[in-house]
Amino acid sequence: MSLLRVLLTVALLVLAFPALSRADHIQSFQLPENVIGQTQFNIHVVGTTASSINNPVGVAVDPTTGKVFISDSNNNRVLRFSSAAALLSGSAAEAVFGQPDFTSNGHATTQKELYAPAGLAFDSTGRLWVADARNHRILRFDNASAKPQFAATADGVLGQANFSTAANPNPPDATSMNQPFGVAVDANGTLWVSDSWNYRVLRFDNAAAKANGAAADGVLGVPVFTVNSGGLTNQYAFNIPRGLAADSAGHLWVADGANHRVLRFDSAAAKTNGALADGLLGQSDFTTAIPYSPPTATTMAFASGVVVDGSGTLWVADTGNQRVLRFDNAASKANDAAPDAVLGQKSFTTNFSALSRAGMFGPIAVTLTTTGDLFVAEANNDRVTRFTPKPDPATPTPTPAPAHVAPTLAVSGKKLFHTTHATATISGQAASADGIAAVTWKLGSSSQKSAIGTSAWHFKASLKPGKNTITITATSNAQLTSAPVVVRIIRDQP
Repeated sequence: MSLLRVLLTVALLVLAFPALSRADHIQSFQLPENVIGQTQFNIHVVGTTASSINNPVGVAVDPTTGKVFISDSNNNRVLRFSSAAALLSGSAAEAVFGQPDFTSNGHATTQKELYAPAGLAFDSTGRLWVADARNHRILRFDNASAKPQFAATADGVLGQANFSTAANPNPPDATSMNQPFGVAVDANGTLWVSDSWNYRVLRFDNAAAKANGAAADGVLGVPVFTVNSGGLTNQYAFNIPRGLAADSAGHLWVADGANHRVLRFDSAAAKTNGALADGLLGQSDFTTAIPYSPPTATTMAFASGVVVDGSGTLWVADTGNQRVLRFDNAASKANDAAPDAVLGQKSFTTNFSALSRAGMFGPIAVTLTTTGDLFVAEANNDRVTRFTPKPDPATPTPTPAPAHVAPTLAVSGKKLFHTTHATATISGQAASADGIAAVTWKLGSSSQKSAIGTSAWHFKASLKPGKNTITITATSNAQLTSAPVVVRIIRDQP
């Protein structure tokens, strides 16, 4: 993909995300193009380097430059990748916010440091808003793509009176926050914040012009700023709200995490405090909060991330169901409507967590580029994947991703041999595109035991005199089992 596809002028940014032509869509079961934070789709390494991430829970793209920002939560930092590096698997970040270098991961409460950053959002001029969750605040970084490589300085703070405090009063007020998670900015510069553990969403009008510690202008989820509802399930309340999305038509979408749903507020900026939601997805009504297992096309389990494009297409990170859902013309859908596409699963009724190109594990945040590329942050796989729109097929029937295949298992050495020893060490290899979850073995009719290791494994078996039959199997992360391998050992008398 050329850089011209990523780099757009500010003049094109009247909408947060333009409408894609009808001929372009990210299709059901489509595979991602590349991965950030890991070198390959089936590799899982956790570290503190320029190319690794640990529990990514936020991702955003600067619409003025195409640079990709990822909140590397457990490393207490935000990584910035150039627009070109974001298109290549395993690329290194070009800059880090919150740390003095790429190998540090401490936390503090200062103008340059972060503590478990979560949601990220950009406005149309390149300002970055960071939900600095454990510091109970929102930080603003002006011209974020041009900040220095290390220890970028924040330009503003909300939720705290200054950069050195991390207060968390109970009951809350219009200036306080308790572990904010999601942020969104609409076309008018209105900032929305999901104040998760105060069970509310705050509205800051003309947020970039506000003084540090300024009070919010409105609140949803509770009737007044000084109430903490404790998490209810009805038409106005939230239970641990997470991701937010604001579209060009004035709709606000709220991933209502522990209520396992997404709520829609029409003309959100004009709503009175504590206003009722106008629609929902993921539940049959406003008083139900069931994380169905196995899932169906219309259910959700701890929905955490949302993003909407200029054509009204809504994407939802359905975290507990290990999938991302697409809703076309979402604002016009009836309550409890079915999605139009799914990523990360082979159907709407499966729930596999996988370390593979086709699978997902803990998708928690989603964002879009101005050209429709979708980035998905997977917290449990410690990676961010990118999907690119493809031409719609001639028929509406999607082509499923390749089915999961049972793992292979091989033993090093002979499968039939004699020994005079009381023990024998058996070793070998196991392989699967989904990754190996476990290798188990049993001697005769005894109970199953776990080998040491997965792809490369070994174990020591105690032998009885005479014939010993050992049966070995491997299980993949997709819960498929290999054909058993049998090793027969004859223990002779010395």
